[in-house]
Amino acid sequence: MGSPSTSGAKHRAIATPRMTEDEQSLVALAREGDRAAFDELGRTGAILGQIVLGELALNFGLWTAFGLLAIFWLIGATAGAIWWARGIEARGLTLEALVAQPQPS
Repeated sequence: MGSPSTSGAKHRAIATPRMTEDEQSLVALAREGDRAAFDELGRTGAILGQIVLGELALNFGLWTAFGLLAIFWLIGATAGAIWWARGIEARGLTLEALVAQPQPS
């Protein structure tokens, strides 16, 4: 049993049994399944997006479909600009290093 951290962090030591290799592989498979589910969600969105944009263009006109695409593009561009101005580049950093970095205000 480890002792609680003395660094002032609000973490508690939790007594948990160690996972066996089989359990670790099941957790890894579950994570892969989650990743695959998100991939499927993206593919499904790509398929449905084409259908919705086509129906939108047929029912309301081509410029309405272009307008919807422009709105989604603006949402993405705004999110990118906010990240560029206030975000932290995390490539190659550990979680501990990210927590230790001062947060932009």
